[in-house]
Amino acid sequence: MDWLFSNWLTVVPLIGSAVAWAWAAVDRALTLRREQAQREWARLGELLVILNNKDNKHGYWSQIAAVVEMHGLRTKRSTVLRLAKEARLFWSNGATPALLTELDLLIADLER
Repeated sequence: MDWLFSNWLTVVPLIGSAVAWAWAAVDRALTLRREQAQREWARLGELLVILNNKDNKHGYWSQIAAVVEMHGLRTKRSTVLRLAKEARLFWSNGATPALLTELDLLIADLER
């Protein structure tokens, strides 16, 4: 302990740099998490545009691929579940059976 107090000019910068490094690492991790969340929200919006198929711009296979990709959005489970239920209700009469089956699988997967 004597050495620590007698060499405080050496120890303080080391502790300061360690604290600064730890702060930078935590800040970077939080920034990456926020960026990932923003990318997931953007992708969810793109998938919903494909699923909605306004003006018949997207085909049947694109819609099914969008539903399959929605399985992978794990961080937004509750939101994706609500949107999948609404899409299932919306498409209950006018969609192909394969799309309805994929929506049912997505809903069942997210409710577990």
